[in-house]
Amino acid sequence: MNTSQTSPLIDSLREWAQMVSGGAGVKYTVTPTTNSEALNLMEKALTLPAWFGGKGIRCRVSSSLDVVKKGFKVTAGTSEFQVNPVHVPFVGKRPQAVTETSRDAYRSINLDTLQREVVKAALEAGETYDRHLAEKIGKGPNDVSARRNELELGDFEFNGKMYRIEYHIQKPSLHTGRLVQWWRIVEAGGQGKLF
Repeated sequence: MNTSQTSPLIDSLREWAQMVSGGAGVKYTVTPTTNSEALNLMEKALTLPAWFGGKGIRCRVSSSLDVVKKGFKVTAGTSEFQVNPVHVPFVGKRPQAVTETSRDAYRSINLDTLQREVVKAALEAGETYDRHLAEKIGKGPNDVSARRNELELGDFEFNGKMYRIEYHIQKPSLHTGRLVQWWRIVEAGGQGKLF
């Protein structure tokens, strides 16, 4: 595989290809954040069938016509490299049919007991997802997702500090292996640290 062009996702594709050519059966899932990143990744992926073919490994790239909106998958032997659709990072406020006055009033509400449990457990867990956190606190996933939805309306105070919810790319669930939305709670006002 040509190594002249690089990016974190292309490096992941290269690492995956090296592991597969060494006999490992691995599954990677990545999510590009820009259209050009997705297209560059697809360009590199299209060189893999010939590269793997030279090593005696059957490889194919499968996709729809719109790799930016639908993603694509590279399969080599029993291994997969899944590229999700482009994830556009959230910037600004989500459009909602709620007035700004209502939002301000809602944000000023003190956290209820279950919200506090969710926040405390999420801070301890670092990155998490609803079902994982629900098991930690002994509640149902719907209880956690409802509290997370309430907290995502804006910054909130917990133990004298301001926090907000930050979403990460979809990653496999520790329970089922299916892709789920991972998230974490970070101090508001800062960008937080990268995963």
